[in-house]
Amino acid sequence: MSFTVELRDNGGRGAREVELYLDRTALQSLVAQFAFLKEPGDHLHFFTDAWGGHGLDETPAVAGTEIINHLRITLL
Repeated sequence: MSFTVELRDNGGRGAREVELYLDRTALQSLVAQFAFLKEPGDHLHFFTDAWGGHGLDETPAVAGTEIINHLRITLL
């Protein structure tokens, strides 16, 4: 399973982008986990190994990006 969250800085203030890269297995897992978000405030956490290791890879999928170590998805 491969899942990365990466930050791309396009060279200007406010020109940063967050990019998600995932393979089919990671996509299926993410979709299944969304089903657990029922009430406002329910959330999911994904971490790289450096931050406790749950779901995120540490090797960038593309050149020129920076790995994000923690992704939190919260239902409003």
